[in-house]
Amino acid sequence: MIQQGEKAKWKTFFDSYGKLIYDTARKAGLTDGEAQEVVQDVIIDVAQKPPNLGDDAAKGSFKGWLLQLTRWRISEKLRKKRDNAV
Repeated sequence: MIQQGEKAKWKTFFDSYGKLIYDTARKAGLTDGEAQEVVQDVIIDVAQKPPNLGDDAAKGSFKGWLLQLTRWRISEKLRKKRDNAV
């Protein structure tokens, strides 16, 4: 079960990055519902396996990692959409 302090952290995370993930998905051509699914998928991915970026600049920024994860999820969604259309 998620503790109260963790709920606040996840709300802050969602408030900070949810719109970025959603907007990126919409700009890629996903529908509102598909973009919302991408947001959920990305947040679940972050919760299950947070990045270990540390202070190493060569590993990149958290935002860069998050956007790469978002693009991967968008590609996955578009591929499934294309495969279902055939």
